[in-house]
Amino acid sequence: MNPKKILTVLLSIFSVYLYGQEQKPEIIDILPKWEINDTHTLVTKKTVSEIVDRKTVNSTSTFNATIKVVEKNENGYILQWIFTNSKLSPTVDDSEDKVISKLQGKEIRIKFSKYGEFIRIDNENELRLTCNKILDDFIAKEKIQKEKAL
Repeated sequence: MNPKKILTVLLSIFSVYLYGQEQKPEIIDILPKWEINDTHTLVTKKTVSEIVDRKTVNSTSTFNATIKVVEKNENGYILQWIFTNSKLSPTVDDSEDKVISKLQGKEIRIKFSKYGEFIRIDNENELRLTCNKILDDFIAKEKIQKEKAL
């Protein structure tokens, strides 16, 4: 074997490995540019499709919300989320949608990192109590309806 060819192959192999080890990945921070009192509106739509007698029946519920930046610091943001309106489909009996509709006007405070990553719901305990009350009311109404049916 030609020593020149061996040396060329070895140098090629080592240069590839050396280049790969010396190169450090660049990290680029992408920071959201939210400011205090920035406000956005959001409309979410949920469509449920069912097939009844070989026909597709669509039922749509919509939820409007306002999102506002209430706090900003070097660690992140706190956004205030408030459902402002909801329109439930009369043909769908979805408990989640009913709970969300009852949260209209209630403040949900969501904490995000400075990169916009979800961290937690700040008023989780208050929100949990509210949701539990809503569910208890639904259960009580259902119980009353069942008793009336008997």
